[in-house]
Amino acid sequence: MAEVLGVDISWLGVLIAGIALFALGALWYVPLLGKVYRRELGVAESADGAPALPDGATFGKALLGQLIAGLIMATVLAWLIGNSSAGRGAIVGLAAGVLLGAALLQLYQFEGRSIRHLLINVGYLLVGATVAGSILGAFQAP
Repeated sequence: MAEVLGVDISWLGVLIAGIALFALGALWYVPLLGKVYRRELGVAESADGAPALPDGATFGKALLGQLIAGLIMATVLAWLIGNSSAGRGAIVGLAAGVLLGAALLQLYQFEGRSIRHLLINVGYLLVGATVAGSILGAFQAP
């Protein structure tokens, strides 16, 4: 563990929680809700059934961005959770997911996307932040 702004952070916990967010995103946006999500975005699938990306995007760049975002989320959650427990970490993660979902709701008002699109994204954030929080709480428990 290393102290950051007065809080001991488990970098191994951050790495595992970041990878868990990445893996959940892969499941959430491809086999579980991928077809609905892409339909809501108006993005077609390629001939082999893999998700097509908007013009100019590459799959590798998108995956790297997803992993970096997950690691950033896990780092901030680790700091918010502090030296706690898996249960407390899950509660803090859920609260963070609600906060992120509310932020997406604000943006939704001006984006013209469907409510289904919003619910898919908010669901991922709620589940992902809760899972990441519980992982971090377990790693940072005193």
